[in-house]
Amino acid sequence: MHIHNVDVLCILEERGDAFLNLSYLLQQELVDWHRPQMASLIEAGVDMLAVETIPSLPEAEAILTLLEEFPTSKAYFTFSCKVFIS
Repeated sequence: MHIHNVDVLCILEERGDAFLNLSYLLQQELVDWHRPQMASLIEAGVDMLAVETIPSLPEAEAILTLLEEFPTSKAYFTFSCKVFIS
């Protein structure tokens, strides 16, 4: 993918610690957590949301669900992974 003319990139922060598993939260709780900041950033005119250091698949899925409310918005995701060595 090639991105052209991205003037304003804003980071959407995760809910809590980047290594904390928040899978106990309901998807709707995660959507409700991210909605105000996502709406504010989009209304301010950002070109792309940087959804970074997301610690869990449920949180990423919640943000993807929320992005459906803003169909013209663009975003990219990065994830944080914790390595368990036994």
